[in-house]
Amino acid sequence: KAAHEHPTIKLTYFDFEGRAEKVRLALVLSGVVFEDNRLPLSTWSQAKETITLSKVPVMTIDGIEVTQSSAMLRYIGSLSPCPLYPEDPWSRLRVDEILGIADDIDAELVPTWKVLLKPAEVGHEDVSLERRKILYNTLMKNMLEPDCQLTRYLHFLDDRLAEVGSGFFVGSSPTIA
Repeated sequence: KAAHEHPTIKLTYFDFEGRAEKVRLALVLSGVVFEDNRLPLSTWSQAKETITLSKVPVMTIDGIEVTQSSAMLRYIGSLSPCPLYPEDPWSRLRVDEILGIADDIDAELVPTWKVLLKPAEVGHEDVSLERRKILYNTLMKNMLEPDCQLTRYLHFLDDRLAEVGSGFFVGSSPTIA
C-alpha cells in the first residue's frame, strides 16, 4: 500500500481540545479513521518519557511517530478525496497564511493560559488560584483592546472571511484553514 493510502493513524494528546483539536477535526472532515488516544493529565509525567520530544500532540502513522500539529494538519488535509489542503499553490499560500495567524494567536494566548494552568512557568507558583483568575481576566481584557495584536489578528480574520464571501477562508468549501 502507498505510504499515504489508508494509513493506520493514532493521535495522542490530552483529554481536551488544545493543539490537537484542529487535527481531530481535519481527520473527521476527511473521513480518515483514527485512534483518538486521549491522555489524562494525571499520567503525563510518566507518558512524556515515552513520547517523541516529550511533547504532544504526536501522530503515529503506520507505526512512525510525527510531531508538530501544523505538519499533521497539512498531511491529513492532503489525504482527503476532496482535499482540505488545496493543490493550487495560491490557495495553499492563503491556507498557510491563515494557519500561521492561528499559530500567532496561540502564541499571544499561551502566556495568559499559563497563569492559570502552569503558574510556575510564569513565576506565579505562590499566587492563589483566585488571584491568578483575576490576573488572567485582566490580561485577556487588555489583549482585546483595539490596538492590541490579538485584536488585529481577529479583525484580519473577519476581513478575510468577508473578502472570500463563502464562509470559508479559502475557496468555497472546507479547508484546513
